[in-house]
Amino acid sequence: MHKKPIEWQHIGFIGEAMLELSNVQDSYQVCVAGDTYNTAIYLRRLINDKTGISYITGLGIDRQSEKIKSSLIDEGIDTQGVTVIPEKQPGLYMIDTTPEGERSFSYWRENSAARYWLETQDTERVLEWLKRMDAIYLSGISIAILPNTSRKRLLAILEDLQSDGKAIIFDNNYRPALWKSESIAKQWYDRILKLTDIALLTVDDDQALYKEMNDKVIIERCRQQGVREIVLKRGADNCLVALSGEEPLTIPAVKVNQVVDTTAAGDSFAAGYLAARMNGNNPEVAARAGHSLASVVIQHRGAIINKQLMSE
Repeated sequence: MHKKPIEWQHIGFIGEAMLELSNVQDSYQVCVAGDTYNTAIYLRRLINDKTGISYITGLGIDRQSEKIKSSLIDEGIDTQGVTVIPEKQPGLYMIDTTPEGERSFSYWRENSAARYWLETQDTERVLEWLKRMDAIYLSGISIAILPNTSRKRLLAILEDLQSDGKAIIFDNNYRPALWKSESIAKQWYDRILKLTDIALLTVDDDQALYKEMNDKVIIERCRQQGVREIVLKRGADNCLVALSGEEPLTIPAVKVNQVVDTTAAGDSFAAGYLAARMNGNNPEVAARAGHSLASVVIQHRGAIINKQLMSE
């Protein structure tokens, strides 16, 4: 099944677009970023305009919210999935990068509108819009930022969408600070994975949550949960791709001379992978495409690089 071209006419990305402060020569520049936001932007740049991409989140009515919404529109992403929450504002994070390209983060997201997109008068309209999607993409962060009542509601929505034949794509992106405990996080991850068609898993994050160091055991656990297409992202190392009933494939990463910033490496890999799958390529070719894009992104600063640089 998954070797065949994926025919999605519209994909909805659920998550949080944030203001990003990045340190450049001892000063900070303000951009827009966020894990699912990054993937949505890169995917939009890679696929034809006939395929719709929507972003589902919450934003306020302040200038910074307008900046985020404008960034989505400028990239050709539909914003009908944005709920408006006047009393809330976007989240903010600061990123510092070492000379080797590794990152550290500081977050301010307690008042983020994205946490409450399922709890407003505008929510029902957005949920109707969500039903039009052929595929839904979300991450561990998409779930982690929500209050528990909203998580339960989102799970029920995803169950209904899956029953209607919609594809669920999950990127694990585990951030311990966003969860009250590992056990609670694990419960929710297990619930989402049981609905997932394509899992894009960062191995370090999976190991941090499940404490399992063996790649094959990770794949087997996901298979038992019903995931049919599993991609293990292993940073600068080879990735693994496992389809139902087949031996995992090992796809070599693209080596670069200098890593400048690893921000959005996994997010851009996911975009490259999905774009290739949607263009009719098999998972092995798709993984190579993911590596290719990520290798370009990590040679430049910031989560979202200039479009012209993607021609590399």
